Amino acid sequence: MRLTDDIRVEIEKVQRATADGVLREEDVLARARHPGSALHQHFMWDDTIAAEEWRLEQARRLIAQIKVQVTTRAGEVRTVRAYVSLATDRVAGGGYRPLVDVLGSAAWHEEMLRTALAELEALRKRFETLQELEPIFRAIEKVVARKRPKGRPEKEVTT
Repeated sequence: MRLTDDIRVEIEKVQRATADGVLREEDVLARARHPGSALHQHFMWDDTIAAEEWRLEQARRLIAQIKVQVTTRAGEVRTVRAYVSLATDRVAGGGYRPLVDVLGSAAWHEEMLRTALAELEALRKRFETLQELEPIFRAIEKVVARKRPKGRPEKEVTT
């Protein structure tokens, strides 16, 4: 979905109309129900399709709850998600791979690391106004700089 001024203006109106100033999904949805709203076209109004999409979201949530224990290089045992979604799989229609398989493959491990670094960069940009997090952001920047191939400029990551 491309953010247009119309969408931004409507969402701001929804937020300003709340008694406590908190923007809620329910209020955005209520406004979007009106066919004349700029928000309307961004929602699935066919209940059969929408229900199936919701069930797929529930399946994703179930998959995310499956955990395994792994031992870190430092010898610590940690409980982590058993399945991960790689960017190449998402492009090819989606799906999840067992974490142990991903960690056991140099190519998949590298892809997972690139994704993690891109998400950390996006997180840094999202919260860069919080000065309390500056030491963490500097650490992220150092790791990203080490992993970036020589001669390649930093790629912009947007959220």
